[in-house]
Amino acid sequence: MFPGPGKKFQRHIAQYLKWVNKYAVLEQSEITDTDHYFAEDHLIAFIKATQPDTFKALEENYGTDARSEIFRALKDEVRHTPLWVLIRDGLKVRGAEFKLYYPKPRSSDSAAVLGYEQNRLYFKDELVIKQGKRPDFTLFLNGLPIITMEVKHEKNQTLHDAVKQYVERDHSDLIFQLPFLHIAADTSEVMMATDPRTDKNFR
Repeated sequence: MFPGPGKKFQRHIAQYLKWVNKYAVLEQSEITDTDHYFAEDHLIAFIKATQPDTFKALEENYGTDARSEIFRALKDEVRHTPLWVLIRDGLKVRGAEFKLYYPKPRSSDSAAVLGYEQNRLYFKDELVIKQGKRPDFTLFLNGLPIITMEVKHEKNQTLHDAVKQYVERDHSDLIFQLPFLHIAADTSEVMMATDPRTDKNFR
């Protein structure tokens, strides 16, 4: 049986993310924190690759608990600070400060180029969340969820169905709180919201 138009459209987007935008594919099993949807190994790998001295200093003080200290600090912070702010400003852990990503440097000669090239961009299609629901796409930066997407094909649904789907979700689920953007799209239109709890927030 061939998939319906909605699934074909979803598969087309997945192929574009993978082959054109060079996103890697994230497996469900890699999302080891199922409350916050953190792919913990990927964040730690990014930190070790870009800030080895800072991570080593944390290890010297906390040993094998260094990793746990990072995620303890991260979970504490996202209770009162938007994740995008932490990504922009960095995370303080026991007196140390870790960058959670590197922005694109203005100059190709900048030392920050090496950090920028270590950024890890992934997507997960049909991420399994609470109650067995599955957003069509979730995009991750260095193991942190930053964008969700619901996509529809106009042969059977439109972006308004995608917006309705967002509004009817369980918004206590952190997948609708931590990412900084939620995208509803069909084959001709796109609407976006930073807070998907009501259709009035979609623009």
